[in-house]
Amino acid sequence: MDDLNLLTFGIKEVETYRSVEELIRIFHAQGALFGYAHPVKKRTVPNWLMEIIEGFEVWNTRHDGKLTPRRSNVGLFQDFLQKNPKIRPLVGLDFHKPSDYAEAFLRVECDDHADILEAIRAGKYSLRANDRDLQVYPGPGSRGSWTSALKASTYTCLYDSAVALHRWLSRCGVPVPKNLKTALKRIF
Repeated sequence: MDDLNLLTFGIKEVETYRSVEELIRIFHAQGALFGYAHPVKKRTVPNWLMEIIEGFEVWNTRHDGKLTPRRSNVGLFQDFLQKNPKIRPLVGLDFHKPSDYAEAFLRVECDDHADILEAIRAGKYSLRANDRDLQVYPGPGSRGSWTSALKASTYTCLYDSAVALHRWLSRCGVPVPKNLKTALKRIF
């Protein structure tokens, strides 16, 4: 929406609206849950939206890599949490093609599909990735050990470098060999 990436869950049909802000407010009044997506792309939200969003995508495997969330996203989530204590962490896949698949999930605790949004709002879920729970709330151990921080920072640097190199080669008209792209997509 405009230059803002916003995940919107539980929307209903709307007849008319005059602006994106009005549309978001209509969806909010209908009970929709909004999640701030891709914080790596834009690190701020308008104040009026900060009051409405209930989710924050701490990790998007397409934009942040498949191994671990960006530490900067986790830190930004913790900053947003100070401004809006009802914000819940989310993970996303941006599953456009099979190579986008990664082991990142919300494990929601509810009895009925109709209760999923309320379970997320109540924090009755966990973030799972690569067979482990992710800890993103402030407190002891929330950012992991120094070795996990080094591993995450190194991975993010390699991921960002690979993406930048791919974009540069594309602009220069240099094709990346398909088998190399396939191998890198398994890693990143």
